[in-house]
Amino acid sequence: MLFGLKGIWKSFGSKTVLEDLSLSVDSGEVVGLLGPNGAGKTTALRIAVHLLRPERGEVLFRGKNTREAPAEYLAKVGYVPEDPLFYEHLTGWELIELVNSLRGHGPRGGSQRLLKAFDLLDSLSSPVGELSKGQRRGLSIAIAMLHRPDLLLLDEPTSGLDPGHVHTFKRLLKNAVKNGAGALLSTHITALAEEVCQRIAIIKEGRIVEGPADVEDLLERNDSQNVEELFLRVVGKV
Repeated sequence: MLFGLKGIWKSFGSKTVLEDLSLSVDSGEVVGLLGPNGAGKTTALRIAVHLLRPERGEVLFRGKNTREAPAEYLAKVGYVPEDPLFYEHLTGWELIELVNSLRGHGPRGGSQRLLKAFDLLDSLSSPVGELSKGQRRGLSIAIAMLHRPDLLLLDEPTSGLDPGHVHTFKRLLKNAVKNGAGALLSTHITALAEEVCQRIAIIKEGRIVEGPADVEDLLERNDSQNVEELFLRVVGKV
């Protein structure tokens, strides 16, 4: 196991938003976390990158609790948040140089290929605050992948991307996994999950209600033709 969430509980005030949540990701696979809005997907990923602390449970990386060596763990993670927050006054190049400096890499090391893939090279001399939503999303994906992380944690990563750049994202994700990375993909886009995920878990009201399991096994045992139908059956929409 590359990464895992084990017995995670999280509440905000009197509301429990994650209830005994457990899942795992192996190297060389994408695990999809599907659920309706408000199901707890973003909270789970924020816990995974130490932006939130659970009341109970563990975040595991290569079998060890990530609280034991958080900096070492996070250095091996690429995270795309649902709503990327940037230093708006920095140019794109300044932001990349800042991130690479914090990671101990060269100022623009390895960035050209990823930035070109998202058609960003001509826009990065402008302040990040002037970029479009799609450009900001492409920039957040590129930054997450720059250091070739062992683990990708992706929260609605295609939001705001046009179809061409969605295709680019899928190609880059598949290549990363082919080269040994693992990925946890939070999404409500069932077609994306069906195309790129090897296993899927469905979360509803803070609990895993199906999976994680191989996509084909889930479809068969739920008498579903595709992941969209599976999702609607499991969350009670059909």
